[in-house]
Amino acid sequence: MKFVKKTHMIFAIVILFGVTNQLNSEPMTYYTMLTNHEETRLGEYLYYGMADTIFGSIRTNNFLPIGGNAIYGRLIASQELIFEGEDYEFENVIEHAPPYYFPEQFDHLRQRAVVHIPSRNRRNRTNMTWIKFRGHQGIDVYQYPNGTPRSDSLYSYISASNDVIIFVDGEVEVEGIVVGRVTLYSSGNMYLINNIQYYGSNHVNGWFEHERFPHFLGLVSDRNIIIEDNNRNGKENGWAGNGERGPSRHSININGSLIALGGSFTFEHQNDDRDLYRGSTPDERGYVNLKGSVAQSRRGYLHRDNNGGTGYRMKYNTDPR
Repeated sequence: MKFVKKTHMIFAIVILFGVTNQLNSEPMTYYTMLTNHEETRLGEYLYYGMADTIFGSIRTNNFLPIGGNAIYGRLIASQELIFEGEDYEFENVIEHAPPYYFPEQFDHLRQRAVVHIPSRNRRNRTNMTWIKFRGHQGIDVYQYPNGTPRSDSLYSYISASNDVIIFVDGEVEVEGIVVGRVTLYSSGNMYLINNIQYYGSNHVNGWFEHERFPHFLGLVSDRNIIIEDNNRNGKENGWAGNGERGPSRHSININGSLIALGGSFTFEHQNDDRDLYRGSTPDERGYVNLKGSVAQSRRGYLHRDNNGGTGYRMKYNTDPR
């Protein structure tokens, strides 16, 4: 399979994505998966390809752990490939590559944002920002006190247009249907509370034919990008019976480029022994259907063995625009 350089993805908002130096000739969005540190927060390696399917290039600044051959693209490691069990052979492998530069934040994005959303109100209380993309109807921005039930108290409205950069100084929740070319950047954690996909993509799995497709999305956090544990995202073993309850009860579709500058792309409620909340046994929530890319400072869990299986399997496809 041939993979071509993303060119159209480097549009106006992708002053964000064009962070390069002499060691890096490609933007972060070029790689289907890009990781600074492969060890998880618990000091484990997560092996690519064991129960997941990945189309596109994978790059890491560490060892590249491989556990299966369902990987279709170039593999780039600043150290070596390491294998779990069988040594698989791949056609396009680069080892001992120079490390890819990970900035702590994108100052230029903050400065160029056309919409700035503070998270503290006049009483210095912290609010959660909830952003709902409504296709051609525009973007609704809500805010409600952090730690309280979600409320549709409208804070602002943004019309659907191209080259919009939105900066949230705090935490944000995201969902909806995206039209145009948008970058959403948050200084705090970003929570994916439902599907976030392009207008015209397949509602079941988020698939779209990328040629001449007009919509683009960048989701950037200075911290983590987290799939929220709720019914729409497969809460309490929503994948039971191989998803027989229907797509509204499991999995999550994501179109766009995700960048977790200071953290990971991961999921909420992993059923660790120390967690205050423990879900069902098992707690399989379906698939992360991604067409786009993920860059993260530290490799995040999307599936755990806890409770007989917790979380998501990956179906990743590159968006070569």
